[in-house]
Amino acid sequence: MKQRSVTIVLEWDNAEGLAREKALYFLRQLATTVRQSPAAIPRPVTLLLVFDDGVDQAGLRAMLDECAEDMEGSLEPKLLHTPDAGYYEKKGVAPFFDTSDILVYADSDCRYSDDWLEDILSPVLSGRADLAYGDTVALEDGTMMGKMSALGWFFPLRSPHDPLLKKGARRFFANNFAVRRRLMIEVPIPRISAARAHGGPWFRSLAAAGVRTEKVSAAVAEHKQFDRFSDFLARAWMLGIDKDVGVAIAGGSRSYRIVRAVTGVFEMTVKYLRRFFTVGLTRVTPIDALPVFLGGLSFV
Repeated sequence: MKQRSVTIVLEWDNAEGLAREKALYFLRQLATTVRQSPAAIPRPVTLLLVFDDGVDQAGLRAMLDECAEDMEGSLEPKLLHTPDAGYYEKKGVAPFFDTSDILVYADSDCRYSDDWLEDILSPVLSGRADLAYGDTVALEDGTMMGKMSALGWFFPLRSPHDPLLKKGARRFFANNFAVRRRLMIEVPIPRISAARAHGGPWFRSLAAAGVRTEKVSAAVAEHKQFDRFSDFLARAWMLGIDKDVGVAIAGGSRSYRIVRAVTGVFEMTVKYLRRFFTVGLTRVTPIDALPVFLGGLSFV
């Protein structure tokens, strides 16, 4: 049987917020993951780095040159510049600029489990599924800002007591999935320019098209938290827009949408309070408790 070619599609804009040594470490770890993966995954794997005007291209090329020895025989990097493209638009255009049979989607601000590539590719390579997706959890870094964003944001913590854990296990995150490339063209990611709320509608379109999907809980992405409070609040504003778009998509009368939007604010606050007092207090020191609590509350 002919081996099917694989491309890792890596959104690189978020890496601009990483220290250079962390970005280099990420690329080297990705090369190691590919090198240590089973023979069923053909080498070299193409690494398609997708980015917009906010990325320093010269700096990115310099990092790739520095990692060339580590990537030799395992990763073959290619650059795709997508000016003014949003987060999901970058993912949506990638199939049109690549020829591999299977695409694996990852983000540059995530850390992946040791056997992640093998785990996420297995259902698609074996023919059991057309799309396989894993879990995404919060990467806890121990800082006050990290704790604040880990509790206020929507990624679950690695705690059996986290109320978000069960919901997170059912959600689809675009930073951790493998898919047949042709499928991305046949059932494209919808363009919702006002928000990043594309994942849910796209997944429903896949279900309507009879696409075979498989959840792979062993394939875990740990998502980096925010370093600066200003970034934290900027993300809160963006998620508020997402919520508004989600309410609009749901339809109904104008009065219904207004009521749903208002009740959504109270719902998110109650959920945050429950999460903070369930798992938050076990992760903060007494000195950090009040600022972490108030900071997380400002997010919702």
